[in-house]
Amino acid sequence: MKVENAPWSLGCLAGLIVLLLGLIVNAGCAHHASKLDPPGYSFGPVARYNAAVQITARCIGMDGETYVWNGSGVIVSKDRLLTAGHIAETEGMICAFTAEDIKGQTFLIRPIAVLSSNDIDLASMGLISYTEEFNAERTRFGSVPLLGDKVCVATAYPRREYKCGDVMMPKADPPGDIRIDLVVEPGNSGSGLYNANGELVGIMVHTYPNRGNKQYISGGASSLEGHLKELMR
Repeated sequence: MKVENAPWSLGCLAGLIVLLLGLIVNAGCAHHASKLDPPGYSFGPVARYNAAVQITARCIGMDGETYVWNGSGVIVSKDRLLTAGHIAETEGMICAFTAEDIKGQTFLIRPIAVLSSNDIDLASMGLISYTEEFNAERTRFGSVPLLGDKVCVATAYPRREYKCGDVMMPKADPPGDIRIDLVVEPGNSGSGLYNANGELVGIMVHTYPNRGNKQYISGGASSLEGHLKELMR
C-alpha cells in the first residue's frame, strides 16, 4: 500500500515544523562509531561497509500527542533505504523521520512505498539529505535462503551488531516469511538479513516466541524476492 497522510490541522502543522527544525539542527551533531566485522564470518561488501542505519520516527497524532519510535534499516542505493513496513507506517499521524549511519551522520528520510499485509511487511524510504558517497557495488540482492543456510543480521538499534544463525523455515507462516534461529529484540525490525555471500535476502520484521524458553526469541524476516521492483521504483 502507498503511504497517505491524514488531513493536517494548524496545530499539527506547527508541531511538524518544530520537529523538522529540531532534526535539522541535530543533523550536524555526529558521534564516532567504529566499524565492526562479523566475528569469524566472511561477508561480502554490503555487511563490511555497515549499511545499517538507526531510524527514528517523531510523529504527531490526531489527538495532538507526540509519538516516538526507533528501528533499523539498510541503505541499498544512493537515494534509498529499506526497512520494515510497520516502522514507516504513518496512518493517522504526521511524521518526521531521520536515520543515523555508521559514521554518526544524521539525515532526513521519507517513506516512498509501504507494503503491509498479512503476508509482507516491507518499506522503502528516500534519503533526503544524505551526503555520503555511495558505492554502487555495495548492495547485492539474493534469493530466499534454504533450510539450514547460515545467515546474519546487521542491526543498528538498540545497538550496532551482527547476529548469525541458521534458517529454520525458508517460507514460514505467513507466506514469504523467513524464520531465523537467532536472538532478536525490539528495535531490530528493519535490519538487513544477509546470506553467506553478503547478499541482502530479507528484512527483519517480527519475533517468534519459543515455548519453554522465555529468554530466547527467534526472528522472522520478510523476503525481498518478488518485491524489489515495487520498493525500488
